Amino acid sequence: DGAQERRIARNFGDLPLIVLTGGLTSKGMTISDAGKSATQAVWESGHDRLAQRSSRGESIHLPDTGHRIDLEEPERVVEAIRKVISQARPR
Repeated sequence: DGAQERRIARNFGDLPLIVLTGGLTSKGMTISDAGKSATQAVWESGHDRLAQRSSRGESIHLPDTGHRIDLEEPERVVEAIRKVISQARPR
């Protein structure tokens, strides 16, 4: 939640950071479509704020993926890891 986020907030400077967010995080929830949309918006904005903690942070939204991005789109996870490693190497 927002209070917890503020309590543990820290700046990551220029460390490379990629945050992947599934677009189906509310899949299976027993709430209205409007409630699902609101939940998704809060989830995405929290991930966007996390990415903004680094000057090289990037937030990537995967609209057709649920919570288990590692199982549903493993190639996107590998791609993100490779990108972070590449950015972290000495220039």
